[in-house]
Amino acid sequence: MCEIFALNSKTKYAPDKYLRAFFSHSDEHHSGWGIALIEDGNINIEKEPVKASDSKYLKERLNNLKDCKDMLAHIRLATVGYMEYKNTHPFTVNDISGRKWVQIHNGTMFNASFLSNYSGCQDGTTDSEQMLYYFKDCLDSQISKKGGELSFEERFKIIDDAVCILSDGCKLNMMLHDGEYLYVHRNYKDSLYFLEDGDAVIISTSPLSSEDKWLQVPGNMLLAYKDGKCVMRGTNHGHTFEFTEEQLKYIYTAIAML
Repeated sequence: MCEIFALNSKTKYAPDKYLRAFFSHSDEHHSGWGIALIEDGNINIEKEPVKASDSKYLKERLNNLKDCKDMLAHIRLATVGYMEYKNTHPFTVNDISGRKWVQIHNGTMFNASFLSNYSGCQDGTTDSEQMLYYFKDCLDSQISKKGGELSFEERFKIIDDAVCILSDGCKLNMMLHDGEYLYVHRNYKDSLYFLEDGDAVIISTSPLSSEDKWLQVPGNMLLAYKDGKCVMRGTNHGHTFEFTEEQLKYIYTAIAML
């Protein structure tokens, strides 16, 4: 599969230690890397469809990385979609109000065939990008009904409702950012952890240090973070994902074909 990482902080924070540990996992997740830096509502994405440890650009980028408040990072192990730039996370889309959204995902959408309806919209061929277009569709529908931009509470409710649908039968560990708030969801056991460090929270697929303060992110509900704190929790949908034998065979076959 993949691994995902987020930093959310009230003040500028140096992510170097944890980010380097995160990218050191790229030998097992070698299908590409990506970073999204979020500052004052602006989202800047850098990514390559190469193994992170082989990237000269990423090495130089990490050597010159400045402190920041909001960041997403991803290392990919492809299961759906070839190893190419357009299939490399993060993915971005603008809703019809002009708000830019960025998403990273660790999982496979086994039970959401309707997402293929968005294949004509997306740049690549991943189910992860299709999921982002589904979120956009849900948001755009409500923006049109309201006739204007949505509040945070309204945006959260829309994403929460969508996650409750998508998480049924799918492995849906994902992070989404709207330029102001970080949205986090986990529905697979022992697969997403957080560490609080002052005004900052670091979230990662696995603990990135020997510190004993890493805790598992609450499962089966959407969480929203702002300034390093969890500010809203969504519906406890109860859709804990467990692989079937058939799904595991699919994953192993997809990885073997890389």
